[in-house]
Amino acid sequence: MYEISDDLKALAREVIVSHSNLAPLANGECRIAYMWCDAEKKRNGKAVYADTEKVNDKVKTVAGVDFVITFYRPNCAGLNDEKKRILMYHELRHVGFEPGGSCRIIPHDVEDFEDIITDHGMNWVI
Repeated sequence: MYEISDDLKALAREVIVSHSNLAPLANGECRIAYMWCDAEKKRNGKAVYADTEKVNDKVKTVAGVDFVITFYRPNCAGLNDEKKRILMYHELRHVGFEPGGSCRIIPHDVEDFEDIITDHGMNWVI
């Protein structure tokens, strides 16, 4: 089951305000929904704590959002507030902008996420 989360939205606002590189997200040009999912998610046998998806035009029309950030409750159960904050920062880093104002997804790339690895190490979420 999925549920829209005001708590995750508030966490995202806090993270956006505290990281200057996320300033473009503060203006609301890219609309993001924040959700909890009660299902456990794995990829290649490893727990997925959260993910960010760019929605297609049909969903954008119906839901009025450009992205959905989903946190998987069973996988996040052991994370403290600081790790959830880092996880949200990581997920928000996947939201990018094209010239002309359109939004895009930024895939995982060690260079793009160097600051997280530098500050918190490779295994920052566990």
